[in-house]
Amino acid sequence: MNNTYRTKTLNQMGWMFSHPDPALAAFLTHVDNSHGYFVDIGAAYGYATLEALRRGGRVLAIDIDQRHLDVLLKECPSPYLSALETVCAHFPNTIDLPENTFDGILLSRVLIFLQGKEIDLALTKIQKALKPGGIVYISSPSPLRKKWALLKPIYEEQKAAGLPWPGYIENLWKILPDLESTLPNSIQLIEAQSLCKGLLKAGLIVETCDYTPKEDTLYEEAFNLCYAMASKAPCCGSSE
Repeated sequence: MNNTYRTKTLNQMGWMFSHPDPALAAFLTHVDNSHGYFVDIGAAYGYATLEALRRGGRVLAIDIDQRHLDVLLKECPSPYLSALETVCAHFPNTIDLPENTFDGILLSRVLIFLQGKEIDLALTKIQKALKPGGIVYISSPSPLRKKWALLKPIYEEQKAAGLPWPGYIENLWKILPDLESTLPNSIQLIEAQSLCKGLLKAGLIVETCDYTPKEDTLYEEAFNLCYAMASKAPCCGSSE
């Protein structure tokens, strides 16, 4: 992996990060081991996609902004182009993935841009799209980091009220005006308990669901991300 930490997106939807988190690292290890067919949802400029191509994977890169995909196509080395597909679409609202098709699916810092019903739909579509035994890899900003201190009371109130996705924040710019140029006015912060329940509801088997890092590091605050790895049952419909 290169040393670039983050690159701002063109559509006010955060940054593309190349500093590895546990979900991204596990995704790339999966590519290394299987050389299978993978999806990078919210690919941005394609850091994870290019890494997966270099490791022998075939990759479908999905992003909501064609400009990002154009950069990816321009920067993709010619030997890998035959293994790369790109689609400009909003997942899950404007694209359906073929069922029982993919070895792995990456959702890196995407759920922050979805509302609760959209997350439920996304996880359901992912479960259907994975091959039996396939794995989804998820990371998304959590409400527990110090950066979100002014947002935490909203999250805690919504969690106490029993909301299934309690990290939904409206009017972000009013609370944290310095984020107006980089994030939408409404975001969804993800906690481990809700993510685990959502994955189980979608019919996935949760392998890991936690926070990273557990302590402050050079790059990130403690509990910066919630991440998960969850798999599709290896023998769907089996009585065993």
